[in-house]
Amino acid sequence: KKCKIIYELTGELPEILSDISDQDFTTEANMQSGHEFANSEIKKIIEELRRPMQNLLTQMHDKINAGEYQLLIGGDASGRIPTLIFDKVIKRIYKEKGFKTPRTMSAFIAGGRNYDEPEGTKEDKIKAHIRKNYVGDNLKDGGRVLIIEDTVASGASIMPLVDALKEMGIMFDVATIGFAGTDARFIEGQLGGKMYFAVDYTPQYI
Repeated sequence: KKCKIIYELTGELPEILSDISDQDFTTEANMQSGHEFANSEIKKIIEELRRPMQNLLTQMHDKINAGEYQLLIGGDASGRIPTLIFDKVIKRIYKEKGFKTPRTMSAFIAGGRNYDEPEGTKEDKIKAHIRKNYVGDNLKDGGRVLIIEDTVASGASIMPLVDALKEMGIMFDVATIGFAGTDARFIEGQLGGKMYFAVDYTPQYI
């Protein structure tokens, strides 16, 4: 009963996303990889994600219901659609409950750490970006960040972001469609935030 709105919304994912244009699925990371999502591909991915999204949103119900997430940060190119789904569903729930609309930040980190940069450089850039654009507006009074990924294995790809958030004293959770590692609780401990995942494999659309 308490998850009724979540099941209703995830059941309506194609309708919820009907106002999203193809351009929303063409991020800088998409362009760098030379990949763009076709309409038929988008529909297939949304259908594949329906049950995993229901699973994730049910696990995260209490925090979503309390309006804890004030900033959503999406993953790389293949994580763009899960991010858009979270964005639409969470914002719709928050609107229903009268919460302030969370902001969504496109990822600017992909493929783990860049070893060509000095240690800490990437974390410093992330901190500067978040401070400039988000802190004081949305991230205040204990606001929590939700990092959204398609798949987490070792957590290396999001570690620069995680390190930056921890250094800034910002609480965060990680929501991933798939977990492809061997020990989820160990990875959760390494990340330092709660990790929610729907399936223990890499989704087929990746």
